[in-house]
Amino acid sequence: MSHDVIRTFGIDYIYFDLIFMTAFAVFMIIRKKWIPFWAFLTGGMINFVIDWGFWIHIIHIRDITLPASLLPGIPDTWRLFIFMLWFSIAYGFLFAWIFLMLDEKSNKVAWTLFLFGGWLSVAFLSQMLHIDDALITTCRHMGDGRFLQIGIAVAGYIALIILKVPWKKIGILYLMGVAVYFMMEFSLFISGIRPSSWLLLTVNSLLEFQMGMPILYILWDKWLKKFSPQDKLTKD
Repeated sequence: MSHDVIRTFGIDYIYFDLIFMTAFAVFMIIRKKWIPFWAFLTGGMINFVIDWGFWIHIIHIRDITLPASLLPGIPDTWRLFIFMLWFSIAYGFLFAWIFLMLDEKSNKVAWTLFLFGGWLSVAFLSQMLHIDDALITTCRHMGDGRFLQIGIAVAGYIALIILKVPWKKIGILYLMGVAVYFMMEFSLFISGIRPSSWLLLTVNSLLEFQMGMPILYILWDKWLKKFSPQDKLTKD
């Protein structure tokens, strides 16, 4: 199960992604989707702690190659820190989308099209418009880490069974985790940013987000939905 998960993209990908990130966050604020909004920020920071703190500095499975033109004049340590801060917060989209789907009053189709369309637009615009094509390469070396991912995911879904979550709900949660990661992976794959195969796209989609999916649902069901204004708002 050993393989590398690679992205290669120009600096302008970051510019387009920051625009999309801002737009998505603003729309969540306008629609008063506060739980998804804070999940976006919190999930991104959790990913930063894992990616920057654990994967890069402790188990050394993440390699980053930054061009000299990215944040010139700043020490390399800080250039990498700032890059990883953006890179990690961008993963907050996944957390936000999950809570938007759990919110009974949200327009699930509209938010899904917004996210998927945004990801595709960022990917293809960065490939088509040559604003700054200096290349950035990120690589995650997945060896035995896949077995750890599987173990965490299985433990999470066993917890849902112990908590007597209906089987239908468990199936829906699993499909949600697959769907959000597939949308992200597909946008990278189809645009050529992720030089992978359909097999890797499938494996990543089926597994990557399942480690967090049960935890997110438990947080929502046992605590967060109490603070959701969904019973007071009309469908957006």
